[in-house]
Amino acid sequence: MDSFLPQPNAKHRCEAHSRTVKDHLFDIKERTVSSPKKMSVLLVCGAGASSGFMAANIRKAAAARGIEMDIKARSEAEIESYIDDIDALMVGPHLSYILDEVDSYIDDRPVHVMLIPADFYAKLDGEGALDFLLSEMAGN
Repeated sequence: MDSFLPQPNAKHRCEAHSRTVKDHLFDIKERTVSSPKKMSVLLVCGAGASSGFMAANIRKAAAARGIEMDIKARSEAEIESYIDDIDALMVGPHLSYILDEVDSYIDDRPVHVMLIPADFYAKLDGEGALDFLLSEMAGN
């Protein structure tokens, strides 16, 4: 669409307004490029307690950066109940043994599954875990 935009020095004017055609095209482009949807993340641990602290810290880090995110902390027994509603599943490092089972829940759903690095989890490092999550979601 950029190739159809007038040159920056062009003075094409909309008859109804004093705005340039480029301004109107920019507005249309901004409306059609949808902003990313609110990311939905499920963070699981054995009983949901430690993941609750971790989720709260990730939530704070995301809010500080202006990132909209819905992050829930639950026990690993509840994964199947949430699998259709999430973009990412973050698994506590002490639950690495459930990853094969999780793959069977995921099937062909577009859910990114990641094992949280132990150093972030042990320190309840929300900033580090958020960086890790965003990197994994970006495919890095």
